[in-house]
Amino acid sequence: MQFEDFYKVRRNAERYERERFSSVGGREVDRVEQEAVFSFISSLKASGRVMDLGCGTGRITSELVRRGFRRVVGIDVSDAMLAEAKKHVKGAEFIRSSMFSLPELGTFDACVSVRVIHHLRYADMKRAFIQIRRVLKDGAVFVFDTNRAFSPNAVTKLANLSGRLSYNQFTCDKTVMKLLMDCGFSVQMVERRFLIPSFMLNASGPLAARAAGINRLLERRLPLLCASTFWKARAAK
Repeated sequence: MQFEDFYKVRRNAERYERERFSSVGGREVDRVEQEAVFSFISSLKASGRVMDLGCGTGRITSELVRRGFRRVVGIDVSDAMLAEAKKHVKGAEFIRSSMFSLPELGTFDACVSVRVIHHLRYADMKRAFIQIRRVLKDGAVFVFDTNRAFSPNAVTKLANLSGRLSYNQFTCDKTVMKLLMDCGFSVQMVERRFLIPSFMLNASGPLAARAAGINRLLERRLPLLCASTFWKARAAK
């Protein structure tokens, strides 16, 4: 099964937000991701046009709408995920499309893509970068995240190496940077973030609260242990 096939199942789409982001641990993950994304596009004018690539159920899309961008378009390959997004997010356009063949929608001032690129192997990552560059204006911003080759989430990493349980890819930052440059981007900013491992997403009570505190401590004091890399790239002129 390809990673996107999981999200095409209606039951998985309906349970996605509740199971991943409603707990204390899940809300902490959401905080980390939202903070990284919106700090990277903080200078983008409200008149901007923004694409949320791999928008899923619209978690990031809803915040883009709330911030008043002129045009917000959510793209996802899953009809089931888009159906959930349309229920909860008003004021955005939602379009079903593969990231490898984006539709002609004009050009955008920014593209954000959270929990998407990290699923891709390098060859597919390059295919996606080419498409994203095609739909961005010169000078536009591309924000996304990847999983680091060195990660504290050893269980997920071993599962990935064995071909089971996880579709996450663990990437070398230097390779990702080269792919971006080859596809017409310059890297503007890179931030390391620690994310609570998946088995803790539904934790509750003292364990989850303590994990949230550990999250913040590791980000400040031990960046080498940070599991994720958040990227801000700019479409070269």
